[in-house]
Amino acid sequence: AGGGQRKFNEWAQQLLFESLCYSAVSNDGNFRVFNINRADTASSFQTITLSQIDMSSISVALTDITNVYNRFYVRYKENHQTKDFDSFIFCEEANSNLSSGASTYKGMCINSQSLYGFINQFTYNLSGVCEVVVAEIIIKLMIEWLTFQKLVIHFSGDFAYLFKYEVGDRIKLNFTDNDGATIIPSQFNNSATKG
Repeated sequence: AGGGQRKFNEWAQQLLFESLCYSAVSNDGNFRVFNINRADTASSFQTITLSQIDMSSISVALTDITNVYNRFYVRYKENHQTKDFDSFIFCEEANSNLSSGASTYKGMCINSQSLYGFINQFTYNLSGVCEVVVAEIIIKLMIEWLTFQKLVIHFSGDFAYLFKYEVGDRIKLNFTDNDGATIIPSQFNNSATKG
């Protein structure tokens, strides 16, 4: 039974990854699944001025640059006889076989290469996907998610600010100085986030 459970957990984690989701256990003990790229609104909005908090409770960092990609190759429609894949979909700066929005996604690859000054290829096998429509949705989400670094803000301040939140809740924060100037750059603050 242990091997079967491990196999299921691996399959479930793969499914979550390919769906651009993550899982967490909520404070009531229930298993929850969250889409990391959803475009709905945040649970709440909070503006905090520096005079309200201890600055040592905030750390801001960009995600690892090695996780930025700007060429994408995804193979799908696994052939169990040949142990290979029969189809692929790709997008890079000069070419793409996307059926729609190719110029937009090629532009994202170009912008990423221009900004970071390197080419990094993301190659992935979608073993459970047989339809080009699904493969195209997945590669587009990967391009949107992986072509640029993300700003990560860790706030470990006063418990009162965090009391109503749990893992998976989406909030937007703007940190301002005492004169009202926004500390988080405009490309990362709440006006630029999807939720």
